[in-house]
Amino acid sequence: MLPNVFRSIASRGATALLAVAASTAAAENAELLAGVSVPFIENRGARPEEVAFYTRVLGGGLFVTYGGSLVYDLRSRRGDGGAVLTEKPEGGRISRIEGDEPVSFRVGEFRGSDPSRWERGAPAYRKLDMGERFDGVRITLRAGGGNVEKRFHVAPGADPAGIRMRVEGADRLWIDEGGRLVCETARGPVLFTAPAAFQEQDGVRVSVAVAYRAAEGDLSYGFRVGPYDESRELVIDPLLASTFLGGTSDEGDWSCNAVAEDASGNLYVAARVQSMDFPFTSGAYDTISGPGTDIFIVKMSGDMTSLLAATFLGGSSSEGTGQGDCLALDGDCNVYVAGFTMSNDFPVTPGARDTTYAANGDVFVSKFDPDLTTLLASTYFGKRQYESANTVLVDDQGRVFVAGRTKSDNLPTTPGCYDSTWNGQGPVSWGGDLFITRFDSDLTVLEASTYLGSAGWEQGGYMALDGEGNPVIAGSTGGSDFPTTGGVYDETYNGGVLAGGDVFVARMDSDLTTLLASTFLGGSANDFGHAVTLDDSGRVYVTGETGEASTSDFPTTPGAYDETYNTWGGNNRNDVFLSRLSPDLSTLQASTFLGGGGLEIGLSVRVNSEGDLFVSGSTVSYDFPTAPCAYDPGYNGGSQDYGGDLFVSRLDGDLTELRASTFLGGSGEESSGRMILDGDENPVVVGQTPSANFPCAPGAWAANHSGGFGDDVVLVRLDAGLSEAGTAVEEGAPPPVGAALTIRPNPFNPSTTVSFEMKKAGRVAADIFDSAGRFVAHLVEGTFDPGPVRIAWDGAGRNGEPLPSGVYLCRLRAGGEILCAKMILLR
Repeated sequence: MLPNVFRSIASRGATALLAVAASTAAAENAELLAGVSVPFIENRGARPEEVAFYTRVLGGGLFVTYGGSLVYDLRSRRGDGGAVLTEKPEGGRISRIEGDEPVSFRVGEFRGSDPSRWERGAPAYRKLDMGERFDGVRITLRAGGGNVEKRFHVAPGADPAGIRMRVEGADRLWIDEGGRLVCETARGPVLFTAPAAFQEQDGVRVSVAVAYRAAEGDLSYGFRVGPYDESRELVIDPLLASTFLGGTSDEGDWSCNAVAEDASGNLYVAARVQSMDFPFTSGAYDTISGPGTDIFIVKMSGDMTSLLAATFLGGSSSEGTGQGDCLALDGDCNVYVAGFTMSNDFPVTPGARDTTYAANGDVFVSKFDPDLTTLLASTYFGKRQYESANTVLVDDQGRVFVAGRTKSDNLPTTPGCYDSTWNGQGPVSWGGDLFITRFDSDLTVLEASTYLGSAGWEQGGYMALDGEGNPVIAGSTGGSDFPTTGGVYDETYNGGVLAGGDVFVARMDSDLTTLLASTFLGGSANDFGHAVTLDDSGRVYVTGETGEASTSDFPTTPGAYDETYNTWGGNNRNDVFLSRLSPDLSTLQASTFLGGGGLEIGLSVRVNSEGDLFVSGSTVSYDFPTAPCAYDPGYNGGSQDYGGDLFVSRLDGDLTELRASTFLGGSGEESSGRMILDGDENPVVVGQTPSANFPCAPGAWAANHSGGFGDDVVLVRLDAGLSEAGTAVEEGAPPPVGAALTIRPNPFNPSTTVSFEMKKAGRVAADIFDSAGRFVAHLVEGTFDPGPVRIAWDGAGRNGEPLPSGVYLCRLRAGGEILCAKMILLR
């Protein structure tokens, strides 16, 4: 950083200033714009006259010319690396470039001693509309967080094959096995991420198969697109969404982050925040973070490129979100968040159930409008000891269920509730009961409230609602007298009074008057339940962690994916468990371990419409099981104590098969890993990371870590197959070397050839899976001699039936190696 560079940015109509010494060269664009989260700045004379707008990208600057060229200046200021690339629409028309979505601040840039070249109050925009560059094809750009997202909008009836973009400054273009466009330069490669394509149909985003098209010796690229509805607009766009959320201090908590999705596909995130410079939006309910920690709530576009709304929530002391699904939306997309507060001035609303802080930490429950501008309702809930909410849910009638734990023996209960008496006698740090409460939608009436606990300790209050609106609660207990009901799977406590604990699962009626069913679940070691969900049949799935230094006898079922506890020995060595119980909790239908030799924690579990189970959390095990063709098959780092990588795994509903599994992380210690399934049943994970190299996609709202001393919250969407093996090398790409796997042609119709080279004689097995990780076809299995091998595939399934268009994965096991490549069938 140059010592004489000053940067500041302010909103609400103020001006952002960029002042640079007169000697700063044009190649210092990366230094000039790095660290300032500004969108497209309109050129008012500070840049060459052919430049219309400019912004920063990772490692440099992007300049958009009036002629429609995109100039990427990726040189370092010392001139010892980087490149300048220019993208031009080849054969396209010139049209006017217009700024769209203006921001609330203006930008000033004072460079050199010539006042005529100073920017004064230049407007800035989040989006540029470059107009119709090809017949029926419009190009838009969106800036944010140091990246630019480029979209091609193909009008109904237009031909996407007409898109050709020429890249000047590159020595060669080719497509790697990840489907990325590689621009070879004298200073090294510059990569553009693999494309994706979609259409909006009746409010639902429908994916369309797409891949780059680039020929050897040609410095231009286009796209190959699969079948789609030509009567609707087609959008070609980057594939993986991921973004940072944070300021220069520490955000998030190890398990206290939550994510939700609205009917339009927008994402909401709630977590703890310490940074006073955390990004907020104009008009938000609260734009000033107080001392201690606050809650932040953000609304993000579904593609994670735009921060639509962001607000703080808190008082003058400290607040935190709950450890479960502490964020929920009602049918009108109003936003509910719950957790704990130590503030006697936490914002509550007139007429709320409780407007007075009690002591030692109370529960809060708050309700916002969808744009986070108005606090519609907010209440305390607590008495003389500590309380914290872990889950908030809203049923179809708008009733608000909250569950958590309490140390207060005088917490409000309602007449006729299941248990009006506090039972807790456990250690001060853990002890207490659980509580379950139900409020009206305006948080003015406590409609039902009960204790649930034992003379030992309870943790949790993780909750789901069944089809009749009855809450199913899971957690952990250290009490042998925790209430169970007759005929359930396990009526007997298995753990030690203090040293161990069991998982429990309980179902109550919606009025919280009757314990319909309740069971223990565990072995003699430490067992903790962290999440619960139900499928359409009412079957109950629960996940968490189990184990001690050397053993766990947590119950598994015959034929389960992993019936053996995994450990390297030593302290803090737990496995994830996954279990499925019958709706009445009478039968353990399926149960498995999931883990490596280190510490794992299962924090979320979800079931898709096919009955497959997704589980997420964190792991410190380099040998945590991943599946072939995983997005990230290798452990990335961490202390192997309580932080490591996030993980996401997919199993069949009977818990017998690991269908997909991946690490997700950087070189630091990632934690949390709460998850939902979006409208397309892709997993969306929220966690936290200190890693500057956490994977983040170009085009994300914030693709860089905030640079502070602590963690940022991260939000990631993966495909349902948890795989980014990539589109294999196309025709004309560099030839494979050694055992590399190629698919040619790709995309293909009706057949293609899988090619690889054996370094030595060995056995080979090749199989095809769909994008969800399901086995669909067997190609070959046998022993091959050294040399090239080619295997034809006609796009048929295992029973000879023609498979539909789509993305498939070829997995090759050869000579002890596992290779994967993505293949696209376009019929």
